[in-house]
Amino acid sequence: MSDTIICPKCKFEIEVTEVLSSQLREQLRKEYDADLQHVHDANGCLCGTILWESKRTKAWSDTWLPKLRNDQRAAKAQLAALASIEMPKGITTLACLDDVWVTSRPCLPGLASALRAGLIEVAAAKRALEVDDSPPDAEL
Repeated sequence: MSDTIICPKCKFEIEVTEVLSSQLREQLRKEYDADLQHVHDANGCLCGTILWESKRTKAWSDTWLPKLRNDQRAAKAQLAALASIEMPKGITTLACLDDVWVTSRPCLPGLASALRAGLIEVAAAKRALEVDDSPPDAEL
């Protein structure tokens, strides 16, 4: 048994990272005080990026969402998500607030899978449109 003492905030961040890592194929990369997840399809094609943040505090703060959106823009991520112990008023499990997905710990695995699947589907649809929009061969 380890003698290492982990602060509760760090423990929650470690739990979030472990949940995401176990649910997802991609490795998370720490950037902008958050974790970046580069989502790839089964063929290895990049489909998009999710910026994940975790908060373990005694109270929700309305300042988190604008900061996360700014970090999302800087990271050029398609999606931003925040896992929190404390939820905003009126939200108990998960919601999309101001274009940021906010989730409680129990809903984290499901949300992570859904966001990943959504990025893969959108990327596949875009690739299909690119093929359909290609000009016909002019060999005739």
